Amino acid sequence: MFPPKPYQVANVLLATSLAATVGSVAGAPVSMTQATVGALMGSVPGVQWRRLRWNAVGRIAAAWAWTLPVSLLCGSGVSMLLGD
Repeated sequence: MFPPKPYQVANVLLATSLAATVGSVAGAPVSMTQATVGALMGSVPGVQWRRLRWNAVGRIAAAWAWTLPVSLLCGSGVSMLLGD
């Protein structure tokens, strides 16, 4: 998405840990990948949002939207195949 600076990497790791902890305390399912990507995007200073590779962000968002329904169908198919 963009070449992060060392302090941004530290910010991303801290923010990811915080998001995972808050999600866990709330009893919500948390994807570490999504938390990390969100934290990475959030670590860009506001005046530098144009530096983000928005086409990469779009591909990531599309993959997230695609993953749940496809996984559901795959799980259902395997379950039917195995007669569960």
